[in-house]
Amino acid sequence: FFKQKTAYEIPKRDWSSDVCSSDLATFALALGAGATFSEAAHLANYSAGLVVMKRGTATVTGPELSAALENV
Repeated sequence: FFKQKTAYEIPKRDWSSDVCSSDLATFALALGAGATFSEAAHLANYSAGLVVMKRGTATVTGPELSAALENV
């Protein structure tokens, strides 16, 4: 299975994409505000998508999420 003996260098980058906190927070807040599970998941998905487009540790504001949803 590992017959190839070539070493590969892992590319380095100065940023990472971790959206777990963003989508979980959005999901929890949406549920707390009365959204259904489906609605909360939809909002969380958009929130995660917005965070992924930002560099470094990032947040999504209410107005940013609202603006993204207006284009749907």
